[in-house]
Amino acid sequence: MNIPQKLTAGDTWQWDESIAEYPAPTWTLTFYFSGPAPFNIVASADGADFAISVTATVTADYTAGDYQWIARVSNGTQVTSVDTGQLILLPDLADVDADHRSFNRRALEALQAVIENRATTDQLSFTIAGRSLTRMSWDELLRAYDRFRLEVASETGDTPGRAFIRFGRA
Repeated sequence: MNIPQKLTAGDTWQWDESIAEYPAPTWTLTFYFSGPAPFNIVASADGADFAISVTATVTADYTAGDYQWIARVSNGTQVTSVDTGQLILLPDLADVDADHRSFNRRALEALQAVIENRATTDQLSFTIAGRSLTRMSWDELLRAYDRFRLEVASETGDTPGRAFIRFGRA
């Protein structure tokens, strides 16, 4: 299949598929995506091939995240799975109203605000793993902060607190 491994919400998506055993228009090709917010895409017939085209207006409503997909063909009486795969759906960074921070980043910033004693009401009621920050002890708060700091560092490729030294001959 020619489906890209990464697509971006808010972009126009287009690709073609050719499945010799299941030619269009005798067969209908549908992609089913399972992930944060499942959705389907039905391909159009283009001679004996299939054309996939999804407008930017439609993809703008899709939720970013990791998806599993399955491609199935149907002729009205038979349904056959023809391929499966994975897709990373990237957020539409042009959407200025969306919060594009990861959960780990949001949690880290909420914890930092509480630690700095400048939290907003929303941050004071922020919940992590079913526990409210207002009910966490100081030690629990610091441990959670350290954990999320490491998670964010892992996401960004940073390794806080580590220095690498190379010894060699001059």
